[in-house]
Amino acid sequence: KEQLHPFLQQKHLAEFATKAKKENSGEIGFEQSVITDNLNRDCIIIIDRQITDTELKRRRLDLLALKQVEGRKYQFQLLEVKLGNNKELEGDVADQLRCYVDHVSQHFNEYKKCYELQYIQKRELGIIHCSSYDTIEIVEPVLGLIVVGGYSGLAKSKITLLRKEHPELEVRTLFHEL
Repeated sequence: KEQLHPFLQQKHLAEFATKAKKENSGEIGFEQSVITDNLNRDCIIIIDRQITDTELKRRRLDLLALKQVEGRKYQFQLLEVKLGNNKELEGDVADQLRCYVDHVSQHFNEYKKCYELQYIQKRELGIIHCSSYDTIEIVEPVLGLIVVGGYSGLAKSKITLLRKEHPELEVRTLFHEL
């Protein structure tokens, strides 16, 4: 808590804003809407975004969520967020997600320790305020989820093929059809 005020000084906020303006608003914007539409829920807590570590070598997992199993027990649910016009939906996203799930599974204890602590910190700072639990326990297995949104005309055939070729993967679609 003591380091939050120095971190949020005007010079740092200006730097953050400049970097945010440079980001591609397509998938990043969709990712942000997934985050904001899932705030204040006990059953799913999106705890981090754009996750990487030295072994992932600049590859980044879009969102890391905690999915409630029972009570204060949660599982990691790794989310790859794609717009429906993304060519990676033709198969690359399955390998991408599988790589992240395998990586977090292999380093489960390190990720568990890190995110159980991060949960406590975010709760103390008031960033997470939905849960009634002061602490949580993260349990195995690690889950993966592909979230696809928009461009339904382009996406539907790719998603059908993706589900057929990778039935073990969970794919959710968020289209704006009226």
